[in-house]
Amino acid sequence: MSPDTTPPPPEVDPAPRVAPDPPSARTERSRWPGWIWGIPVAAVAIVAWLAFKEISATGPKVTVIFPGAQGISANQTEVQYQGLKVGEVESVRLEKDLLHVRAQIRMSSEMDGHLGPGTMFWISGPNLSNLSSIRSIISGPTIGIEPRPGGTQNQYEGLARPPVISEPVPGRHYVLRAKDPGSVAPGSQIYFRSHDVGTVESVTLTADRTFTIAAFVRSPYEQLVHEGTRFWNAGAVQVSLDAGGPRVQLQSLPALLGGAVDFETPSGLADGPAAAEGTAFTLYTSKDEAEYAPGAQAVSYQVVFGPEAGGLQKGASVRLAGQRVGSVIDSRLVFDRASGALREQVTMGIEPWRIALSGGATWSGTGRGEMDALMRQLIKDGLRAQPGSSIPLVGPSDVELAFVNGAKPATLIAGNPPEIPTAPGGAGLDGIMNAVSGIAGKLDRLPIDQIAGNMRTLTDRLAALSESPKLTRGLDSLQQSLANLEQVSASAKTEVPALLVSLRKVASQADRTVADARQLISTTAGNGPIGTNTAGLGQTLYELSRAAESMRELADYLTRHPSALIRGRS
Repeated sequence: MSPDTTPPPPEVDPAPRVAPDPPSARTERSRWPGWIWGIPVAAVAIVAWLAFKEISATGPKVTVIFPGAQGISANQTEVQYQGLKVGEVESVRLEKDLLHVRAQIRMSSEMDGHLGPGTMFWISGPNLSNLSSIRSIISGPTIGIEPRPGGTQNQYEGLARPPVISEPVPGRHYVLRAKDPGSVAPGSQIYFRSHDVGTVESVTLTADRTFTIAAFVRSPYEQLVHEGTRFWNAGAVQVSLDAGGPRVQLQSLPALLGGAVDFETPSGLADGPAAAEGTAFTLYTSKDEAEYAPGAQAVSYQVVFGPEAGGLQKGASVRLAGQRVGSVIDSRLVFDRASGALREQVTMGIEPWRIALSGGATWSGTGRGEMDALMRQLIKDGLRAQPGSSIPLVGPSDVELAFVNGAKPATLIAGNPPEIPTAPGGAGLDGIMNAVSGIAGKLDRLPIDQIAGNMRTLTDRLAALSESPKLTRGLDSLQQSLANLEQVSASAKTEVPALLVSLRKVASQADRTVADARQLISTTAGNGPIGTNTAGLGQTLYELSRAAESMRELADYLTRHPSALIRGRS
């Protein structure tokens, strides 16, 4: 039998056991939320930052009313200050009056605090005087701004053109008056001998249909402006015609494009004090007009011409002994009912300082008394007023105060102003024809044919007396002179200009002929009488000498006074 493999019975614990409590769960909160929430938080932060940056970078929004759109558009037209962008147009709309436009402009933050009262906005388009603005032809206009300190205003009035900003330097303001400003405009430069010294601030049309121009001259150049200073429009090409021929003056490119004003003070008026603030001056159209226009010191006179004067214009020159001493102030046609004739009444101004006094003396006061005394003396010596021209035919008409040989006694005629007596004369084609006819008539009346006949008889007799070379040369010279005289006499009626050209040559030849003939007479005087029919020899030589003298006098006069072909010679 196998051993007993039955397991023993289990042991029984006398004391029953209690099961332990199950373990409890413990939770711990994380210090950070889940990573998924980081994305929206980051997005919110970025948006907030961008919004803050945009708000801080954007300046105030302003409203500007312009008189016209002139090409400005929303989201394209910039506001610029000193060449930098400081704003942009956000919207543009037409006002109810259909004349103005309202522009909403967003300014940059840098302009905050600089948009106070007085701030100016303007539309800046292409301007030939400002070459840098020409690029606006392609990119469109911009809006300029001149800031002023202070808070932002609700609305601003825009300008159609750039204003003239006051110079930040000392100087003086003057007023220029003109009937027509020409090319002068706000912003035009003011020059003194091609040097920039100031600016035109404004040009205003007044009720009397003239223009008032506000001019500013910087310091220290205001010391160059005196009471007698002359201003003129220097922005155009100046063309003039005088005795020296045609003259053309070209200005600088900025002056031609943007207009300019120039000024100068006559030498006789530059010693006075500088002109005060606000002094008014006349703006002349050209340098010549400004230089010769009668000033406050001019002494006025009048002359009365016939209608042949040719219509003297205001500003025409008044010349004394060939030098310009004044200008015509007024000229008008007057009908004299007593005589039934037309007259041209001319008022002219003569400036005493243009006539120097001997011994270093100067004109005193207004110069009226001294100038009247001078005129009385000159008129007593034969001074008369005549219509003339600086250039025959093509030159402008003027007044010439010249001495007339054989003038009838006259004096300064009392009046307001006093009247200077005139001498007969003419201008234009009628005057030329009368003068030429008079010269031809005088030459026709010369006994040239008689002198030639007598001289030919004389030469024939002298040739029979001697065959010496010296006498032969003298006779040849005499024969040549006679041939010239006969040719001149034959052509005098049809070729007066050619006759005038040959006057001096004929006179010289005639003089040599007389000298040779007299020498021949002296040489043969000791050899007995030249002939039996020589009673007229002395008279013939005398007539020839007088003819030569007349020709020379006429040639000399025409050389000194070429305008005598216009006026005739008294």
